[in-house]
Amino acid sequence: MDGEKVPQKEVNMFSVSEKASEMINEFLKGRAEAASIRVLMQEGG
Repeated sequence: MDGEKVPQKEVNMFSVSEKASEMINEFLKGRAEAASIRVLMQEGG
């Protein structure tokens, strides 16, 4: 990797349903540190 630049972290914003927001907040409740969340997006309902 001599001379190669490390890519910067990409940040994307998106919106979620009210129910998804509630579930994410419940998941994060009581955690002392910031957690990473992996979101799987798919078509359909």
